[in-house]
Amino acid sequence: MVYKFDPTTVASHFLTFLQRNFGYPDYNVIDDGKWHRFRTPQDHGGEKSGAYFVSSDDWPHGYAKDWRTGAELTWTFPRDKLDSSAREGFTEKEYKALLEKSRKHHKKLMEALAVEQANASIRARDMYNNFPVAPEDHPYLVKKHVRALGGLHYYNKIGSLAVPLRNINGDVASIQWIDKNGKKSFFAGAATKGVFFSIAMDTLKPDMPILLGEGYATMATVYDLTELPCVATMNCGNLYAVAEALKSKYPQNKIIITADNDTKTQGNPGLSHAQET
Repeated sequence: MVYKFDPTTVASHFLTFLQRNFGYPDYNVIDDGKWHRFRTPQDHGGEKSGAYFVSSDDWPHGYAKDWRTGAELTWTFPRDKLDSSAREGFTEKEYKALLEKSRKHHKKLMEALAVEQANASIRARDMYNNFPVAPEDHPYLVKKHVRALGGLHYYNKIGSLAVPLRNINGDVASIQWIDKNGKKSFFAGAATKGVFFSIAMDTLKPDMPILLGEGYATMATVYDLTELPCVATMNCGNLYAVAEALKSKYPQNKIIITADNDTKTQGNPGLSHAQET
């Protein structure tokens, strides 16, 4: 049996999925099996931290990710949402065959995403290495009363700090930009999950704790107060992935989370993600 899914119906169900899990505010879901970016409730200005694809080919399926938090989920069209005649027209064998085709398409898109992220990481690394050291009088550093630490660089063309985000092997995998007004964004296309900024990790000894938190200014302040190795994950959704990577490489070191207490944000994500981690 060949069943033609109505793209409008598929888009409507996927939109509900996006709104429920990512707070998606845009009603223009594009059902073409290609990557599209979208704004999340935490985005500012022209930022688009969300990405999704949805396809009606074979059995409708999709995927969405919030690059800011690292949250990612897959989606398949719920079989029970078909009308009764269409639902009864599928044999179990046909249904499973369509699902398998959808999984192969999903895998192909994710492999393409991994290649895109790897290429973006190379571009980020090359750019970072060509930037000068950040000036101590950068407006953001002055405002936050912190120093330029941990290899902080400066992109003078746009006037932004370039915060190096490294993988667990120490390679620069991405960059967080911070402009003079404190607006933050990530290097386009590069992975954010599991990468982090660090201060004084080269001084780490077996009896030292690793202090783990979210932003640059927070952890630069913590370092000045403690002079202990500090790691910044750049968002609360990345705390778990980074803690897991650190624990794997440094099992003998205690990890202390210096959590953000987001009392003015619904659900207090800084504290709840820290407790979960």
